[in-house]
Amino acid sequence: MAFPDELRAAFPSYGPDWDRAVDLGIDVSLLLENLKLTPEQRLAQLEDLINETDALLAAVKPVDHGPVP
Repeated sequence: MAFPDELRAAFPSYGPDWDRAVDLGIDVSLLLENLKLTPEQRLAQLEDLINETDALLAAVKPVDHGPVP
């Protein structure tokens, strides 16, 4: 994980809330990349994530832990 000083050097300030996120070590690069997308592209990403999650959940077999005491 990058340190806040490294993040501050890599990313410009967009105000106090942004600066606070950088200080907390949040990877703001993901925010910047997502903001480059159109709303339609972001919705398509969300739909892909939902479909992948549904597929993973469908593949999980329930485990029988026996009776609950």
